Parts: sequence; structure tokens; C-alpha cells
Amino acid sequence: MKRLHRFDADELRETIDGLAARELVASIGRLPGQKEGRYAHLLADGPDTVEPVRAPPSLEERVARLESEVAELRKTLGQGVHAPDSPVKPGV
Repeated sequence: MKRLHRFDADELRETIDGLAARELVASIGRLPGQKEGRYAHLLADGPDTVEPVRAPPSLEERVARLESEVAELRKTLGQGVHAPDSPVKPGV
């Protein structure tokens, strides 16, 4: 497939920035595993609203979630709730 116009990276960035300044495009972020950000046009209102891509949780958020889960598990095990075959003894 042949493109109508060949952009180099700087020219593409300049064009997108110009469209964004005129509120014709919106950044929807970069998907995990992708190098470049993504953009959506704002030329027509429609049912397809653009939701920004959520960034993956930071290391701090992941650690906090894991610490919370471990605390909950310890609390559960401390109450004597465990699997019958579990080598873990309540209160340990």
C-alpha cells in the first residue's frame, strides 16, 4: 500500500502538534509495549468516545497492593482459616 505523503519523524510530530493546537486530534497515550503514542481525531462527534489508555500501575502501587493482600492473608491465616492440607499452622 502506497501512502499519499511520506512523513519523517520530525515532520509528523510537527503536523500532529499543529492538529492538537487546533483541537482536531487528542492524545490517547501509549499502549504498553508500544514505542509511539497514539492519537484520535476529533473531527466528528459520535458514539466512539476516546478514552485515554491507563498507564500500568507504578512499582509503588503494585507493592502497596501486594502488601495489602499479604496483610489480609496473614489476618485470615491468623484466624485459623486455612486449607485442610495446608502445611501452614494457624497463628504462625
